[in-house]
Amino acid sequence: MAKPSKAKQAVYWVLFVVIGSVAVYRLVLGAGGPLDDLPDTPEFAQAFICRDCGHAFSLTPRQRAELMSEGGRVEREEMTAVRQAKLPCPVCKAVEAVVAGTCPQCGKPFLQTDKDGRRHVKCPDCEGQRSP
Repeated sequence: MAKPSKAKQAVYWVLFVVIGSVAVYRLVLGAGGPLDDLPDTPEFAQAFICRDCGHAFSLTPRQRAELMSEGGRVEREEMTAVRQAKLPCPVCKAVEAVVAGTCPQCGKPFLQTDKDGRRHVKCPDCEGQRSP
């Protein structure tokens, strides 16, 4: 069998070095998972309220994705076909925490609708009209 030429050997070595470098880079620096691309800073946080105990809290997109994978669920309203994410509450552990609105006057989070689907029009704290 003929020995490969020096040019072919050089190409093989370059390919070996490039592929090896990429493998080491991915191994050392880690291949980014789907959660690595999500922001994890307070300015991206979203308010949530538990429908069972009323506890209000905020989560970054990465924290929300982690909670969804640990026990959250998405429910669909029968009448409106609106989907709503429900997360486990950090206090009572019930999977009833939903995205909250914020009162434009006092800035406190509020439930946009109750368990029966009724919409709350006024803020219980300041009696201000909520924005639609």
